[in-house]
Amino acid sequence: MEPGSPSQTFASPFDVPPNFRAQTNFSPVVDRAFRGIVISAPSPSSFAEGESVDRFGSFANIPVSVTFQLEGEVIERIGRVTDHIGVIAVSRRTNRSYSSTLASHDPVAPRASAPSPPRNPAVGLPRVRSHLTFNLAQYLDLPHEPDTYWVHLILEQYQSNVLSIELVPR
Repeated sequence: MEPGSPSQTFASPFDVPPNFRAQTNFSPVVDRAFRGIVISAPSPSSFAEGESVDRFGSFANIPVSVTFQLEGEVIERIGRVTDHIGVIAVSRRTNRSYSSTLASHDPVAPRASAPSPPRNPAVGLPRVRSHLTFNLAQYLDLPHEPDTYWVHLILEQYQSNVLSIELVPR
């Protein structure tokens, strides 16, 4: 597979399963020099009162596609990146903020890791690029009402771009 090509193609970002951990045709694209986090999401997303859209009980499907590319030393130091990525959404209507980490409700069990062999500190680790699509409504306790949210992710000194995501009733 060519770098930058999706591992799986979907008809719509709403078709990507929650917590999908591979590149899709909706994953943000970054160049080799980029370091940080980039997100994309469709807007609007919709909800129906009393409806559950996934096996996690989420009231809406608000797919956020993430691409992060970090130095290997960052990954080596912090371990599983999603345990440390903060998700923030701020209501445009009320100015209230909602936050969590992607570890808070991550249904994928942490992987056991073998001890790393000693490495030569003079040789840097390669950068790591990874992709994830998650349902914002699974991680944040957003009100079940129409609103527009400014959404971004943070990881240590990295902050993603800010998206405006509208949530509308169906």
